[in-house]
Amino acid sequence: MSTPTVKASIVLTDHAGAPLVGATITAQLNRDEIYNGLIISTKVTETTDSTGLAVLDLFPNQIGSQSSNYSIQITHKGKKHRYTAVIPNADCDLAICLSMPTYPGKPDGQLAIEAAIAAAGQSGISAAAAANSAIEAHNSELATSADRAATGADRAQTGLDKTATAADALATSADRAATGADRTQTGLDKAATAADALATSADRAATGADRTQTGLDKAATAADALATSADRVATGADRAQTGLDKAATAADRVQTGLDKASVDGTAVAVAGNAATATTKAAESVSARDQAIVAKDAALAAWVSAMQPAETLPAISKTFHTSTSIVQQIVYDTRQDSDGGQWRKRCQHTSWYKEAISGKWLGEAATAAAAWALAGAVTGAYFHNTTDGKFYTLGAASPAVIETFRGNRREFPEVVAIVAETSKVVIYDMTDPTVPMWMVFAATAAIYWGGATITSVAALNGNVVTGQSSTVGYQHLNFIADYAVGHRNDTIGYYVSGLVNRNGVTSTPKTGYWSAAIVNASVNSVAMTVLPDAPTDMATGLPIPTIAVGTAGGVSVIKHDGTVVNITEVAGAGSAYQTVTDVLFVGARLVFQMDASTSIRRQVFFKDAPFSAGTVNVSTPYSYERFISNLGSVSSGAAPSLMIGADAFMKATKFSKNGIGVSFIGSNNGLMPYRCNQADMRKGMVAAITNAYNSGWQVGDSRGAWLADTVAETVSAPELVTNGTFTVDTTGWAAPFQSSIASVAGQLVVTSTGTNPYAVQYSIPTVVGKTYNLTFDAIAKSAGVSALTAYLGSTNGLAQSQYGSVNFTSLGSGYTVKFVATTAVLCLQFSASCGIGDTFTIDNISVKEVAADRSVKNNGLNIVGSLTKSAVATGSQLMAWSGFNSANYLEQPYSANLDFGTGDFCVSFWVNPSVASQNATILTRSPAALSGNAFALNLVNGVVQLGRSLAGAAFTNTTFGYTLPVGQWTLMNLARVSGVMQLRVNGVQQATTIEDTNNYTNTTAAFTVGVDYTHANPFQGSLALLRSSATPASTEQGQFRYETERKLFEPGAQCLIDGTSSGVTAVAADEVTGLLHVGTSWGRSTFKDLVRVESEATTNGAAKSYSVYDNQLIQAGATGSKVSVPAKQVRDELQRAAEQAAILGLKPQPVDFTATAGQTAFKLPMGIKPIGEVMKNGTSLRATTSYILSFDGFCWTVNLVAAAALNDWVQVMCVRENKLW
Repeated sequence: MSTPTVKASIVLTDHAGAPLVGATITAQLNRDEIYNGLIISTKVTETTDSTGLAVLDLFPNQIGSQSSNYSIQITHKGKKHRYTAVIPNADCDLAICLSMPTYPGKPDGQLAIEAAIAAAGQSGISAAAAANSAIEAHNSELATSADRAATGADRAQTGLDKTATAADALATSADRAATGADRTQTGLDKAATAADALATSADRAATGADRTQTGLDKAATAADALATSADRVATGADRAQTGLDKAATAADRVQTGLDKASVDGTAVAVAGNAATATTKAAESVSARDQAIVAKDAALAAWVSAMQPAETLPAISKTFHTSTSIVQQIVYDTRQDSDGGQWRKRCQHTSWYKEAISGKWLGEAATAAAAWALAGAVTGAYFHNTTDGKFYTLGAASPAVIETFRGNRREFPEVVAIVAETSKVVIYDMTDPTVPMWMVFAATAAIYWGGATITSVAALNGNVVTGQSSTVGYQHLNFIADYAVGHRNDTIGYYVSGLVNRNGVTSTPKTGYWSAAIVNASVNSVAMTVLPDAPTDMATGLPIPTIAVGTAGGVSVIKHDGTVVNITEVAGAGSAYQTVTDVLFVGARLVFQMDASTSIRRQVFFKDAPFSAGTVNVSTPYSYERFISNLGSVSSGAAPSLMIGADAFMKATKFSKNGIGVSFIGSNNGLMPYRCNQADMRKGMVAAITNAYNSGWQVGDSRGAWLADTVAETVSAPELVTNGTFTVDTTGWAAPFQSSIASVAGQLVVTSTGTNPYAVQYSIPTVVGKTYNLTFDAIAKSAGVSALTAYLGSTNGLAQSQYGSVNFTSLGSGYTVKFVATTAVLCLQFSASCGIGDTFTIDNISVKEVAADRSVKNNGLNIVGSLTKSAVATGSQLMAWSGFNSANYLEQPYSANLDFGTGDFCVSFWVNPSVASQNATILTRSPAALSGNAFALNLVNGVVQLGRSLAGAAFTNTTFGYTLPVGQWTLMNLARVSGVMQLRVNGVQQATTIEDTNNYTNTTAAFTVGVDYTHANPFQGSLALLRSSATPASTEQGQFRYETERKLFEPGAQCLIDGTSSGVTAVAADEVTGLLHVGTSWGRSTFKDLVRVESEATTNGAAKSYSVYDNQLIQAGATGSKVSVPAKQVRDELQRAAEQAAILGLKPQPVDFTATAGQTAFKLPMGIKPIGEVMKNGTSLRATTSYILSFDGFCWTVNLVAAAALNDWVQVMCVRENKLW
């Protein structure tokens, strides 16, 4: 059988990116491997070619059984660098494999420790057995002594019959008996002493166990300590045996004395002595029992000592009190290219050799307060919350000395990096006390010029921070031990040795950079490692690519040192150059660009390889612009993300699936967004606030209703007093330059100045509810140049807190929707005109409506009274019910629902309360049939499509699906390419109905709960009703069902918790799938649409969140807080194995047989392409021959040149374990 090998390739370059030619790479296994019975010992040497490339044929030790590592030595011009590697069972990049954790197994050290534990355990058990044996022997000897004493008593009785001449002998014998009894007592005392010694020995065994536990941390010392303990137990047992032997000897002497007794008086004395001996024997037995108890306690202590600590305690504490935090991140080095092993190779650095502090005391407001803390001794250190600096304690209180270094040399595995405006502080998150590890001051060599620090990022032992003004960004390299600044010139501002980080100057190096960055005022920084990144000889890791978002665009510093700039195209958009956020999502650069850091509406992206270029804010929803004009109401555009006048982005998070999944926070709430990259108009968005959760809206959303969270009986009485002016103007006033009158049942306002007003004050409203103002503009005189309706929350002229509407054009049905924030509405009508001009209005109405949570903001009128109740016990989402001919929902004609002959969908959750009912769930139809109309009906409980064509009566066509009673079902009526479909719980039903009718109808109303005549009411409950001009795809429908159905479970919470919907911080955990959302109130944590956790803030309003694998840090207005849940040690020990297993992901081919002219090849959900595409066996080149796209669920390979019939297209893929 031959030994399997794979090709491990590596490209070596110097810091400037030039190839290292002639470098020697040697790979040798550190132990013999075993594979299928073969013993494998491998050593391979190769030399780099003119491009710096070397390819080694290596046995993939991942598939071996001995947990081996490759020792890798790279030699170039006499310099040697050594690494370790685990080679996967596939061709690989050796640079990625360097210093990865050993594949799961039991290395020699672990086996030795386990052997020591086993030996220690056996020693303890043997010791216990020896003690038991000694005790049993002791008991046996005591029993024999007692029997002999009894026999002596019998013989003494016989001697009573003998002659009196034995008196002298008897006296002598009695003396000897007494002596024997004394010796018996002595022997029994020694037995008790032996038992005490045995108990002491058992205690020593426990002490030995403690020493064993201590020694387990030192391996072999543990076994010696426990062995010594076992020897002492054995010695104790030997001493017990000796004491028992002496007791037996004493008993024999008693027997001898008794044999000589023959006189009755003396016999009585002998019998008394025998009773005493029996009592002493009983006492010895009691001592034995106590020794057994002590032995058991010692063994229990030993067993407890052998058990590992299974749980690491949770951490929840404020660790950095400050009001100046700008950003903070969790940097988990396990996510670096080598799994964080670089931390073990930094002994040569200046910062590693730097003097460290003593015990971390935490925070204190003054030096005196720090000296009063527990553990305060000279050399201990603390954070002074008054001046923000860190100090070590001096020789005596209150002396302190400023310090910039913590109490650990090695870079911690997980750190929190906190960027303040004037410093950067690194904290050790592996320590429950979260001590400061290192401080970088902003007035020193690295951070200079007095510019504000704005941002921070970390990867592969590099930390990059941005600064405002003219300072640019700073690059800190912990492995190579230097820092260098980059501004809008080519000078590198260099600091050699991070121990000098807080010095006063840096060294300018002209020409260090190939080009300047586009602007020296940096707002955001990011890093990534691209697949083709070369290995840095100075660090042994792939060189990162850096991006900086500035006041003038984006600069990308590529791994070869070149700088490319991306700006807004010149012209009308040239003012939109400010980049507020920049981040990498794999090989994709995502950035926000707009007019300023406070106006954040546009999101763009660029894919690697990056090149200089421009983006255009005037080209909506282009391939590179996937969020545009946040809050706009443009028909047919991509999903509008949130309604509201101030719907600017405040916080964003994009997942590793690129733009496929993002989470956007604004002043008006949270917006989970799943972008369809193939067609920007067909993504999904949800709107979540502290008052409602809209569920998923797809594409060109035309309405999102019934998303309420307050249980109540709701009705909509008229709130305007005298809005029809049938008799007079009661309830209205003319406070300024006007007079009013009721003329022919209409309100006529006559100007006595240039700005007349008609006002109705104090219209009652309920905070949080949605209302609809409607009115008709009847007439105006020629001098009227402008007419405006103002909706204010306070009394006063021209108050428009709720909005305003200009109605210079006359007409009926003017509408303004608003959400009340106070208990009263002030309604005003005004004109710009001359003295004597008039305007006429009528039919003024303000009513509560069922709110529309889409960008259309067009609610449903509430007719009569309806009930809102929880969809399940304890859940926040409410269902609407109680429909009948007098109680229903209706929206008058709206062009939003004129779908013509195009595609559309209506989706909702439904729960019938009656089986086999005949009812209408919803309809869009005129009250008097005309034109075309449609409805969704139930006939004997079976779902039917009802249609009225050209004003004819409705006819039903069945979908053949019976709606289940007493359970929630997601229904989706969709027309796609002229075919009506019914999708139930995300699954399309078999029966479809051809339908190409034109459903634009300017007299049609949208009615919910009854038919167009307000008859045939639906009996049951409805929730999350939505309409869109974009039908959901199959995957979108399935995803919507799986995520929304959890809202209908008992106890489901779906809102941002607390008193505010203004989202200022967002962090998504890529491991757990949890989303953390921060507001001024505190934190809400979501899994998809369901809130699973929340807490009020203890450190002020949220400013910045960062999380990885449940390690959450929250920056608030007053400081930072860390939260880490309790962890199972066994789980943590598996992490290295999991990381090694990632290397073993095996690419799998996905094959297609093309149809004629086919260009798009869609992969199954959860399958991701890895950049290898072939057509008829020939490899295709990315970008020039094919382009990858992602629709939020599935990847698609798009061929530039169409395939022919039966062409074979193969895509190499890996399986992803999560959707984002």
